[in-house]
Amino acid sequence: MARFIKFLSFILLLIGLAVSCEVTEGEGGTSSISGKVFVRDFDMDGEFKEEYYGGEWAVYIIYGDDTIYGDRMDTHFDGSYRFSSLYPGEYTIYTYSKCLSCPGEVEVKSVSVILDRNEDLVLEDLVVED
Repeated sequence: MARFIKFLSFILLLIGLAVSCEVTEGEGGTSSISGKVFVRDFDMDGEFKEEYYGGEWAVYIIYGDDTIYGDRMDTHFDGSYRFSSLYPGEYTIYTYSKCLSCPGEVEVKSVSVILDRNEDLVLEDLVVED
């Protein structure tokens, strides 16, 4: 009987470890999400001036169904960003764009994706106005 109890305890321990090791969205995996921020620049009168890939533009990532961002980075000089070492799951990438007709004159530009294991996902440009 003692052997059976030890065996049962061992099995329950293994089940507990397997359940507690469930991986959720976030850092520590082998996947990545990358892309670029494309800026459409307007003057004070709303007239179009130029467009370019925006360096030093803040980009955020939300892990799963979190309500706040999990990480933030500034784009490189060529407008590129990359969030790496991610687990499989759902992610939202976003940045802010000027919007003169919006409350606070700012709007969110975002894209939500599902990331697989060992995937290097390249997103379409996040187009913003400045």
